[in-house]
Amino acid sequence: MSETGFETFDDVKKFNRVTEEKEYTMDNMDITHVFGDVIYAKIIDESEDGTVIRNGLHIPVNDKTQQYYRFVKVVLVGPKCDPAMKPGDIVMVTSAALAGTRGIKKSDGKYLLIPESHAMSICKPKE
Repeated sequence: MSETGFETFDDVKKFNRVTEEKEYTMDNMDITHVFGDVIYAKIIDESEDGTVIRNGLHIPVNDKTQQYYRFVKVVLVGPKCDPAMKPGDIVMVTSAALAGTRGIKKSDGKYLLIPESHAMSICKPKE
C-alpha cells in the first residue's frame, strides 16, 4: 500500500465519488461577482497560440509586445469601479495588466482579474 493509502488512481476516483469531495479549479467554476475595483474580462486581442493580433498580424509575446496596449471585453465590474464601465464594454488596458499572469483559461478563451487602474479607456468600434 502507498503512503496515501490508495493502490491505484481508480481507488482515488472511487474515494472522491464516495466522499463527494470535489476538485476546485477554474475549469469547473464560474466567477459570478467581483469585489472592490476589480474587473473580470476576456482577452480579445490574442490568438489561441498566445500571440497578440494587430492588423491581422500575429505577434509573438516578448519584450516588444509588453509595450503594447491590449484589449479586453468586460464580463463583470466591481462595485467601486467607474459606473461608466459596464459588462460588454471593450476596454483598452495597459500591457502591465497581462504581465506576469497566465490568465484564467476557459473553453471559450482566456480571462483576467485586473484592478481598474489598468483600464485606460472604453472603446467602441467605428461604424
